[in-house]
Amino acid sequence: MAVHETRSFNYKAISFYKKNGFQVIGFDRYAYSNHDPEKHNMRIEMGKMLDR
Repeated sequence: MAVHETRSFNYKAISFYKKNGFQVIGFDRYAYSNHDPEKHNMRIEMGKMLDR
């Protein structure tokens, strides 16, 4: 599995990953600071199964 992470407000990166077959596999509301939820910012993990 390939995994990438980006911030929730990085719409260009999320769109790019989705266009290339990645899906949201997780998130962390407090990865960057304890104030992230009030800023509507969180870590988004995008994953894709790779062919063997």
